[in-house]
Amino acid sequence: MGRSGPRTSCAPSHSGHRSGWDRQRAVDEALEAVSTFLAAGTLEPAVLRSLEALQLAATLELGDDLEGLVTYDARFGATGSSGAILVVAPAPS
Repeated sequence: MGRSGPRTSCAPSHSGHRSGWDRQRAVDEALEAVSTFLAAGTLEPAVLRSLEALQLAATLELGDDLEGLVTYDARFGATGSSGAILVVAPAPS
C-alpha cells in the first residue's frame, strides 16, 4: 500500500537557498556555540557536572556585563564564587 499525497523531498529547493550573509551568520553562530563547549571543557574544578560547566562558561563569556550569578545550588555557587563571579544565593523558603 502506498502513501497518499505527493512525495516530498528533504533537499532544499532552489528558492530556499540562503544568501551568503545568512550562511556566514549561521556559521558564526555555530562557532560561538562550539567555543562555549570548548571553554566548558577546560574549566576547573574538574568535578563540575557537564551542564554546570556549560552554564559557567556561558556566564564567563558575559565578561564585564555580568553583575552576578544567581543559583540555588550551593555546590555550583561555591564553584562560581571561587573565581571572580559574585554569587547571589536566594534564601531558601
